[in-house]
Amino acid sequence: MKLRFKDLLLFLCLRFCGTSFPPDLTSSGPYLTVVFVADEGVADSGFNATYHAVSVLDRTCGPGQFPCSSGQCLQQQWLCDGWTDCPDGADEQGCGNSTYPPFTSSCEVVEVEMCRGLSYNLTSFPNIWLSIADQGEAATLLRQYRVLMELACFEPLRRLLCGMFLPQCSARGGVLQPCRSVCSSAEQQCSRALDLFSFSWPFNCHLLPDSQDPVECSLP
Repeated sequence: MKLRFKDLLLFLCLRFCGTSFPPDLTSSGPYLTVVFVADEGVADSGFNATYHAVSVLDRTCGPGQFPCSSGQCLQQQWLCDGWTDCPDGADEQGCGNSTYPPFTSSCEVVEVEMCRGLSYNLTSFPNIWLSIADQGEAATLLRQYRVLMELACFEPLRRLLCGMFLPQCSARGGVLQPCRSVCSSAEQQCSRALDLFSFSWPFNCHLLPDSQDPVECSLP
């Protein structure tokens, strides 16, 4: 089974501070929750926000992307890769004469700064588990977890997060996801600290391999 980013993450938190405007935020669903927290020096409470709703039927895909009939846009590496991503399976049709490049995956050196110097230095992309195309995209997503990293509630937490987004490349081929026990231990030790910020643990650990064998999953 291939698990997309939306399947693995139950909660994604972003924090913006200061007087500058945050970047434009995009949600593929019908809801986007915003929580405003003011310090004691602010007399007025609340904030102003504008939004623009776009119908999936009116959305256009970018160059090199494949449009599903549902409005979803797929990266080229998701086409003819043996996994059905469009609801109608259009991304896996006509693959015999496809001009899209074949799916390939090989080890590459970890280049993301916060994930260097760990117990592994080779990863592999695309990350089909989270639908991440390359290390640049993984680095952008990892920056959204700085709040969690700053809690220092679980010693190998950086190793766990990097293992999610930049999975360890296996010498036997493919990649190794973090072991379920590592994720569960982190959830247990960090949940109380996250509760103070009204945040939830952002990963569903039960989707990870239930094993202690370093051949089947990645250990710190």
